[in-house]
Amino acid sequence: MRSSMLWTVASVFLFWGGVSPAAPPEKGPAPGISYRRDVAPILKRHCTTCHTKNDAQGDLNLDSVKSFAAGGKSGPAFKAGKPDESLVLRMLTGARKPAMPYKQPPLSKALVSALRQWILAGAKDDSIPTPVVEHIVLPRTYRIAPAVTSVCFSPDGKLLAAACRSEVVVLPVDGKGEPQRLPTESDLLTCVCFSPDGQTLAAVGGSPGQYGEVRLFAAAVGAASRAAPAKQVRLGSPDLRGETFQLRSARRIGKDTLFRGGFSPDGRTLALGGADSAVYLVPSGDGEVRKYDLHSDWVSAVAWSVDGRLLISGSRDKTIKVSLVESGRLIRSIATSTDYVNAVVSTPTMAISAGRERVPATYDLKLALGEVALRGTGNEMGPDRPSAQYTRRLETQPGEVHDLAVNAKRTLLAVAGNFGEARLYALPDGRRLATLTGVPAPVYGIALSNDGTRVATGSYNGQVGIYDAATGKLLRQLVPVPLAGKN
Repeated sequence: MRSSMLWTVASVFLFWGGVSPAAPPEKGPAPGISYRRDVAPILKRHCTTCHTKNDAQGDLNLDSVKSFAAGGKSGPAFKAGKPDESLVLRMLTGARKPAMPYKQPPLSKALVSALRQWILAGAKDDSIPTPVVEHIVLPRTYRIAPAVTSVCFSPDGKLLAAACRSEVVVLPVDGKGEPQRLPTESDLLTCVCFSPDGQTLAAVGGSPGQYGEVRLFAAAVGAASRAAPAKQVRLGSPDLRGETFQLRSARRIGKDTLFRGGFSPDGRTLALGGADSAVYLVPSGDGEVRKYDLHSDWVSAVAWSVDGRLLISGSRDKTIKVSLVESGRLIRSIATSTDYVNAVVSTPTMAISAGRERVPATYDLKLALGEVALRGTGNEMGPDRPSAQYTRRLETQPGEVHDLAVNAKRTLLAVAGNFGEARLYALPDGRRLATLTGVPAPVYGIALSNDGTRVATGSYNGQVGIYDAATGKLLRQLVPVPLAGKN
């Protein structure tokens, strides 16, 4: 939902500085210029990260044309019909400081021109009123199985959670027992994960361009939990709720979908990626959500260092960054990929990333965050290429990598993606140990049990596979959700 912004400097002279008697007459607006079609997408992509009702920096709210026109602390944003007297254009072109978007690349000349033409044409509002958001109603049965976008084993290895569009399905790994369906209000779930103690299950996702969502489900213990079940989203059938997990809390965060992450080692905080280029820290209990603006495009995945002090984040801006949990301060961009980074994990000594480049890479954190080694002697001595000192590339995968997983001891790495197999590697040396063949592609999610004996996959066709990690043998394959016409 977000792409990298383009650097193009517009001329201040053309757009501001007053109109002299000798200035050429203003050209008429482009025919058919539309706020809904031409202007709103520009604001949504480049401006609403910082200027919405929920986060109106400078008191500027861009949720509607009316609030846009009202402006913020610096005054009205524009004057209809008078682009040369409009504050928004002065700030977008750099004629008025601070230039906008703040600390980001300027908008291209074409985008600035579209805003200018709209203001010149009278800044008409042709937006469609946003309808009231209805609760998502899950079907009792599906005609077609939804893609499984994320999978995760419980710490004891007895349960497997699978993200199936707008619901989480919790499955007994041994197949003995009924699955439990946990509804959410996300259009699409992107991540499921258990807390280290197994008492909390997080479901992460959202609705594109509207909100991110985090739902926490608590493991039901004893009669008290069953006597007072938590309120749930409406379902197509009244009898789909089991008693293994109960909804504990639900938060809507930001204005767009949230992506992969996980619980801190102490289980108190979730670190998640955002489509607005930020990393979010969400407390598992009461407390404020923290937002760290670290990237310039989607943050696809976030991992904790083993000691819980650092965050490793991977993004569609093609970078892997390390930052401090406590303050959000960026320590270092440890690598730049040639393409989108989709997944990151960590071990006590390494960060690991993978994505469209198809080659998983490991980064020695001690070297990456420490001093840069020197090479040469005497007057020819100089710094070595930094990334070459701490980066090790594993074998090339058959296609784009969508997900990575490690076991509790961080001695195994599982890799899956846009290809019909999953691979298991030894850490830290990167030897391939097993290949899981015949996995329905693309594979969106992969998980390793804590003890490293089981691998689970989630595929586009709606199937979950459970494999023996040592041999790669398929132990069980199923569709987590009920399908129409099937028992």
